[in-house]
Amino acid sequence: TRFEKWLYLVLCLTVVQVAFGSQVREMTDFIREAQGEELRSTWIEYMPWFFYVHRTFSAVVLFANLWLTRLLYLSLGWQHTLTRLTIVMIAVIGLSIASGATLGHLGMPAFVQPAHLLAASLLFGLQFLIWMSYRHSRDHSNQNAV
Repeated sequence: TRFEKWLYLVLCLTVVQVAFGSQVREMTDFIREAQGEELRSTWIEYMPWFFYVHRTFSAVVLFANLWLTRLLYLSLGWQHTLTRLTIVMIAVIGLSIASGATLGHLGMPAFVQPAHLLAASLLFGLQFLIWMSYRHSRDHSNQNAV
């Protein structure tokens, strides 16, 4: 189905985004060791190209997930559990983008980093839950049809 294809695409996009985020996190550690905590607000200036890809790619992840939510809404309505889970997923993406923007524009405040990592983990967990729930309902409906 279209939804299933989009779900796989969204999962792949999230994996790519998390991979870029891991590279940014690794570079942050490298810059911290080289410059020290005192220059935290300047770390962003020394980020390589993949930071900008990670930052910009978040919009792709957001819009792909919004489209996934739209597909579910048109197919199942707002009351269905899968649709509601995708709405929570969009909120988590919003938290991730907001915390990422805070890190990028406000000098990498240390207290925001755990929130950004937590949001990324929650996002992947929610997407996995949606995928498993969809597969379960699909397989269950196929068994009833036989």
